[in-house]
Amino acid sequence: MKLLNKLTLLFAILTTALAVSAQTPTEIMRKVSSIADGTSGVSGNFSLRGSGGVIKGSFKFDGTRSVIDVPSTATSWFDGKNLWSLNKNTKEITVTLPDQSELAEANPLLFLKNYSSNFNVSFSKRKVAGKHIIMLRPKKAMQNVKWVEAVIGSSSYLPEYITVCDTQGQRSLMSLSHIKTNCKFKAADFSFPQNRYKGYEIIDLR
Repeated sequence: MKLLNKLTLLFAILTTALAVSAQTPTEIMRKVSSIADGTSGVSGNFSLRGSGGVIKGSFKFDGTRSVIDVPSTATSWFDGKNLWSLNKNTKEITVTLPDQSELAEANPLLFLKNYSSNFNVSFSKRKVAGKHIIMLRPKKAMQNVKWVEAVIGSSSYLPEYITVCDTQGQRSLMSLSHIKTNCKFKAADFSFPQNRYKGYEIIDLR
């Protein structure tokens, strides 16, 4: 009887494992997208490594609006329409009306949120235990983006690493940590706090 119980338990575990492994890339990305959509509010820390070196910061994202803060150099606020980019070194603030590609360059989570309309999805050839590794390739020519690879936690479905390869073959790797979901943000969190930056030059390019 004990042997039968053990076999039953092992079979249940095997069945569950097969069910997880049988998920398609699209099914996995659908779950990731629901998190990256950020409508309930997502925050976390990031480290971005590219040809210019490494930068570290934090982000807040609610599906449409975002704040990305790099304490040493820059902060950007996107209120859903206007993008305010602050350069702490030059004490300049640039205001633009960004398109989707410009927003995605600043916030790779948008690649994951908008994957279905912009990308073909497949599993990467790379394998890492306990991770889903998904390749996103543009359905049509996309400015500055050749492909995106996302490393996803197999149980949490949270993005952990996002690699973006541009059309010149240059790669940028963003690692994400301390991700929190269901955050409650105010509209003011995504608005440029002009009274805190008196003396900065505002360059309005809208």
